[in-house]
Amino acid sequence: MNQLKKSFAEKWGSFVVRHKWIVLLVSVVLAMGLASQGKMEFDGDYHVFFSESNPELEAFDGLQEKYSKVDNILIVLAPENKEIFTKDNLIAIEALTAEAWNTPYSSRVDALTNYQHTRAEGDDLYVEDLSYMSENLTEEKISEIKAIALKEPVLVSRLINDEGSVTAINITVRLPGIDSATEIPEIMGATRGMIASFKEKYPQFKIPETFVNMLEKDAGFIIPERAIIAFTKLAQNYGAKINTNEKAVKWYKKEDSIIVQTNRSVYRCKKLVISVGAWMSELSESVD
Repeated sequence: MNQLKKSFAEKWGSFVVRHKWIVLLVSVVLAMGLASQGKMEFDGDYHVFFSESNPELEAFDGLQEKYSKVDNILIVLAPENKEIFTKDNLIAIEALTAEAWNTPYSSRVDALTNYQHTRAEGDDLYVEDLSYMSENLTEEKISEIKAIALKEPVLVSRLINDEGSVTAINITVRLPGIDSATEIPEIMGATRGMIASFKEKYPQFKIPETFVNMLEKDAGFIIPERAIIAFTKLAQNYGAKINTNEKAVKWYKKEDSIIVQTNRSVYRCKKLVISVGAWMSELSESVD
């Protein structure tokens, strides 16, 4: 059987080489004929390269169904003056960020201007866009925004380069997965139209429209629940005691010790590390 397949392949290859122009002409005519009948289409779905029962594909689809499937559109902005942090450029970036939310199937837009920056004033914490209503920014405020952005590891080498001369807007999209032949062109058409309008209104920016390859060598994902379990086990291995279902009510300093009061007990310690995320403002009110 293998010998028969090999013989056919050799004969077919020899025929194509000897009659290459005829084969090319027939292929073009056949393609045009199929296209004219509406029976030819482009499908960008990677599933077409696998059988329905492929175990690796089934495992990958199962992972995406459990932890969600997302795709990304990255719009790179490079101003001609090589300086992102000017009023005109920040206004443009903020405008494009707002417009990016209109991308079909978009679920999230990450950019320099809408980065959620946390600042403290006394015992209060404020979370706000890094650059909001950029048309009202002063030179002093722009310098402050630049200093914050270029020291923020979440932004540097991800949405902005080290020099502050190039930035990017990342659009996260969740495709329904019903018909990729129409969903993907719909997204790309909307994105190209948005970029064309942006270029017309803000000609000081250069926007590369296509990339051959993109690689983030440190990229990956973490499952939060498993990460918490792993860190908890590591802490216990080093002698930490984990008290679950115990709410911290207040804490205060008394002489040379720190007192922590919970709904179950009272603890005394020399040093205290507080990691309560968004509830920090509630707990910080208990400072005496």
